[in-house]
Amino acid sequence: MHQLKTLVLALCLLTASWHVAAAQNANLMGSEGSPYLQQHKDDLVHWMPWGDAAFERAKLEDKPVFLSIGYSTCLWCHVMRRESFTHPETAKFINDNFVAILVDRERRPDVDETYALVTQLLSGVGGWPTNAFLTPDRKPFYALIYAPQDILLQTLEVASDRWTNNREEMVAEAEQIAGVIHQFLTRREAAVELTPDRLRDASELVISRFDPDYGGVAGGAKFMRPALLLFLLRQAETNEAAQALAAVETTLKGILNGGVHDHVGGGLHRYAEDAAWQVPHFEKMLYDQALMSQALLRAAALTGEGRYAAGARGIFEFVLEHLSEPSGGFYSALDAATGEEEGTFYLWTLDQLTEVLGADDAAFAQKMFGVTVEGNFNGTNILYLRNTPENLAGFYELDVDAVRERIAGILGKLQAVRTGRTMPHTDRKIIASWNAAMTVAFAEAADRLGEARYRKAAIDNGTFLWASMRSETGGFRRSYFEGALSGEGTLLDNAYAALAFIALYDLTEDQAWLDRASETASFVVEKFRDEEAGDYFMTLGDIAFGRTKLRNDGDMPSGNAVMLEVFARLAKRSLEPEHVFNAEALLAALSGMALGDPVAHAYTLLAGDQLLRGERAARQFAAKGRVRAGAELDGDGLVRVKVTTLPGWHINSNAPLEEDFIATEVAITGPTVRSGAITYPKGVERKFGFHDQPLSVYEGDIEITAKLGGGTAGPVTVELTVQACNEQICLLPETVSFRLDRLIAAQAN
Repeated sequence: MHQLKTLVLALCLLTASWHVAAAQNANLMGSEGSPYLQQHKDDLVHWMPWGDAAFERAKLEDKPVFLSIGYSTCLWCHVMRRESFTHPETAKFINDNFVAILVDRERRPDVDETYALVTQLLSGVGGWPTNAFLTPDRKPFYALIYAPQDILLQTLEVASDRWTNNREEMVAEAEQIAGVIHQFLTRREAAVELTPDRLRDASELVISRFDPDYGGVAGGAKFMRPALLLFLLRQAETNEAAQALAAVETTLKGILNGGVHDHVGGGLHRYAEDAAWQVPHFEKMLYDQALMSQALLRAAALTGEGRYAAGARGIFEFVLEHLSEPSGGFYSALDAATGEEEGTFYLWTLDQLTEVLGADDAAFAQKMFGVTVEGNFNGTNILYLRNTPENLAGFYELDVDAVRERIAGILGKLQAVRTGRTMPHTDRKIIASWNAAMTVAFAEAADRLGEARYRKAAIDNGTFLWASMRSETGGFRRSYFEGALSGEGTLLDNAYAALAFIALYDLTEDQAWLDRASETASFVVEKFRDEEAGDYFMTLGDIAFGRTKLRNDGDMPSGNAVMLEVFARLAKRSLEPEHVFNAEALLAALSGMALGDPVAHAYTLLAGDQLLRGERAARQFAAKGRVRAGAELDGDGLVRVKVTTLPGWHINSNAPLEEDFIATEVAITGPTVRSGAITYPKGVERKFGFHDQPLSVYEGDIEITAKLGGGTAGPVTVELTVQACNEQICLLPETVSFRLDRLIAAQAN
């Protein structure tokens, strides 16, 4: 037996040595299931993927690790590759003195989150590519973002020299840095009660950070920050916070007017380099489309502003045309550049506009988009809306509808020409959480806009997630590329999948989607929960120096914030009692941190508010899902409230025959309701075991209608109060609230 163990050990060591020897003289990126890693397969650097093999090699060869993190549509990642990773001298120095690891941040957000934080701590800036220097046990001792080839080579030389000649001090620094990062990622704060007043204070703090002229968080490059917009919209809806709505509207108008909005092809670029949203960084990311379309839809419902709904439609059409995978998934992104030139697909000269449109329409487009001979971007023009259709109508003395028709014709001609240009690279990697967020957006659009194609897109994508991206051990995998899955799903991947399935349940009333949401939530509780703290780890395992937690909202909400929304919604729809407990425990773990820094935790506050004060969606639930209700407002001012009670349950009618039983009632605020215009169906008399006299009840499906007066087109609030009972008991009465807008309902029809 001893000889057998010795032989097995020898074979393992031999295999490891062979892999190390192969890695020393090869770039291993060609076989990786990642567009970003495959982009680097011809680099002169001998890249290895993140994993134990790379760090074992570093230990065997007694070398530090050079870690570079990027993604396939990252402009400066491409620049650094051309300048440094294909540069013979730089690549040789890396290969001789380091073990080189390349990471796709979108496939491994856990690695990215950890070492991006290191980069911000050590250099004071963040961005991609993130480049970190690590000890063989994964502890960081230096980091930087993009650097020109000469600066990178100097940095590599200093790091190598320190490893050789001053290792003890350097390792001590790495241990200290690792400790600080671990403490930050796992910190805890005492629970604070979430109240309407505290939420109002939080929204005022968020608003104070916004640019009053163009919206968005002031200072530096402007990102969309949809979590902030969705939180402020929630406050405008529930607290009637006019300033919150004004901040959102200023931001959305700035974005829709600006160059970050693709006026020709629809969709939004990743961020703006200027305060006025005019100069974009030209990437188009799926997650921006998913979350910003939700913000636009909700703003349209609150304000009756059709332009926001049109902006959302433009996003959905862009995603369906350019980011859709045949089996139902959605691709990750479009690159910023075509070849080596940033933005060329989207840019125009005045001569090009004249050639395409003719002199008259070119002059019109020039006035509309602020086009000049000199241009506003390297001698060319980023199209931004300098004049609105209303302004142009006044200038040309035309009807606004005629102006809009002319604009549509101009954009159609430009789009036709653009289709002949070389498209930017498409990252065809499918990310679980990004897809699930898009499912939520399409489901909401199907509800609000009544578009059958959006309904189909939501269902197809949810079906793809369930059928193609689940792990054999439960939960979801991180990414899908060219038919193959890779990476364990993060907390956010699983949380957003559950939220998507809830959205599909609301859309279709198919119980299978709710069961899938509950199953996914149970997996999260079992595999990700920190039982002591009550919140959730980012990953299934430890990637470096302790399991990471992410509670801040970035480009997307944190997995913890989305999981709080999942529990809040399941608690309204499911009979399983643990959802309420899980929601309350998670809110207690997050509330202190969220109220302490609302800008960084806005989605947590939104989800917590949903838990405490309910939802405002067009479909809602009472009695743990035993009662389903929906409300709609048509173009003639007729409100319809539809209520379904599950078999074995009923609700009291509007006249229940006994004063102690709560009547089903509808109350409407907003436009005036004509006297006696609320019409209730006639109840059915039944006798139940818990009461000796007959009661008037509603069973199954009923409809309550109300005719609005005054011709007002603004939003109305509808409150439905019900008390659900079965043969033995009556539950406590509940009130659910709907906010409806006639404009969106009219568009749906």
